[in-house]
Amino acid sequence: RMLTVLRDCGALQRLLPEVARLWRVPQRAEYHPEVDTGVHLMMVMDMAARLAAPLPVRFACLTHDLGKGTTPTDVLPRHIGHEERSARLLKGLAERLRVPTDCRELADVVAREHGNIHRSENLTAAATVRLLERCDAIRKPARFAQVLQACECDARGRLGFEDAAYPQAARLQRALDAALEAAGVATESTQLTRIPKDTVDVAGDDARRVLKLMEALDDHDDVQNVSANFNIPDEAMAELGE
Repeated sequence: RMLTVLRDCGALQRLLPEVARLWRVPQRAEYHPEVDTGVHLMMVMDMAARLAAPLPVRFACLTHDLGKGTTPTDVLPRHIGHEERSARLLKGLAERLRVPTDCRELADVVAREHGNIHRSENLTAAATVRLLERCDAIRKPARFAQVLQACECDARGRLGFEDAAYPQAARLQRALDAALEAAGVATESTQLTRIPKDTVDVAGDDARRVLKLMEALDDHDDVQNVSANFNIPDEAMAELGE
């Protein structure tokens, strides 16, 4: 675990002080049986890995609760208003580390709205529409799917909730589909897809080995999705078929 190594050697405090200060900050046990905010963060990151979440989702998971590290001690273990504080701290961290725009924007939505998304089953139709609008879900439905995945990681990254269902995601996805249909935008399906920014051409024996590896991974019972950034040119693919 990279975070554990960084924390143990003192580097986390130097590189990500906003994250490092989360350890030993208590949360309400009725909502967070693990209590310690730092422990919760590690459980959320573990859940992101378990769900094979893409980088923007993992960054959002890392930064969603930064504001809890600045909660005044006299109001602990409550964390009123930590969402806005998280968003402000995230902005400074992202600027300092030059975080990519897609990661920064997704993390901002998750930091501000994760609590509302968790409580969304009790929202009226009008309040649900307002939530979708704040998340810019109608304009960016694919990003909203990532928002929901980050929130699922947060909800299941708690002691005793690792295998719990997260019905809020399906409910909000249905609400978004209805809103898109009302706006005249047809949606057949929505899913997270990892699209490489750079690809590597392979041919000959390298192409054969890569295809064999992809086939083995695809057939493995413990592998849900396989992503790759290789590209086999048409002429190389034709040679493989000969």
